[in-house]
Amino acid sequence: NKVQESCNARVGLVGNPSDQFNGKTLALLLGNFEATVWIEALPPGDSRVLIPSDPEADGTEFKGGLHSLQATVDVYGYYGTLRILQAACK
Repeated sequence: NKVQESCNARVGLVGNPSDQFNGKTLALLLGNFEATVWIEALPPGDSRVLIPSDPEADGTEFKGGLHSLQATVDVYGYYGTLRILQAACK
């Protein structure tokens, strides 16, 4: 009862799909990077939504102190993946 799909990353160079130019954009697919999503069925009556976080990108504990926190932010940015997934589900 698990459905899994993947897609390549895309980088937009020019344009905005929601602007007033009828969504015209110039973008490239990046074959070396992908996102994978899966959905699993829960027992009947269970309406939970579980978004597993990535302990590296969405960590809340940094055993190396501020240096470890800074290194994580340098690689993953400030928000990680959790906020992006929450916004997509909204």
